[in-house]
Amino acid sequence: MTSPHVLLVDDNPVNMMLNNRMMESLIPNVRLAEATDGLQALEQCRGQVFDLLLMDVQMPVMDGIEATKQIRLLPEYAKIPIIGVTAGNVLGEKEKCLDAGMSDFLPKPLRQNDLLEMLKKHIATGVQRLPEDNKHPEMYLDMNILKEQMGGDDDFRKVFLNLVVKELFLAQENLKSGIKEKNTGYLKQILHKVRGTAGTAGLIKLVEQTASWESRIEDNMDYTAMENEIVHEINTGLELIKNLIS
Repeated sequence: MTSPHVLLVDDNPVNMMLNNRMMESLIPNVRLAEATDGLQALEQCRGQVFDLLLMDVQMPVMDGIEATKQIRLLPEYAKIPIIGVTAGNVLGEKEKCLDAGMSDFLPKPLRQNDLLEMLKKHIATGVQRLPEDNKHPEMYLDMNILKEQMGGDDDFRKVFLNLVVKELFLAQENLKSGIKEKNTGYLKQILHKVRGTAGTAGLIKLVEQTASWESRIEDNMDYTAMENEIVHEINTGLELIKNLIS
């Protein structure tokens, strides 16, 4: 699949413009089509086969839930990825999306990092990494904090950075384990520990994200969104720290 064909379904013009821009930045050769309600999406799917649908849930005429149910009845669309997009804090909304036949779920506001992970999961071909990661490392790593911790001792610097890498790898595994078990108490502990490691290592974006999730962790939360966001930030931190070691 050299040129993925994606249908964007949303009744909000601002969201549609942003979705177009994100898709084009993540898949440079993507072919995009648009629908402003579920009925339009269904009609377009009857006429052609898309590689992925990004489906808003709350829309006029026909909502995303009903549209997905109807689209899944089309023989060609039994396994085509349909990603639901809706308010992430609405209780039971994710379950409704999955019960209707959606493949996955993304919360609003749609984040480019989350969309990237979803695209890599469902249509890996042609998806590229976000360019911002390497172009603006200062957004993620505060070298002043890191230098203050390490001082001028090269031996200590190497040991310290390797320990940070080890702790981040461990945190990633523990986070995935806690999410799998939906253990909110354990996840709070993991997030708190990661925040401490990130703060010491100068990984400012990781501090921000872990603090945010730690403050709003609860039962029935969107574990997938948390995993996508934190794992992405940990991987970014790992890449930056490894570059310093090498």
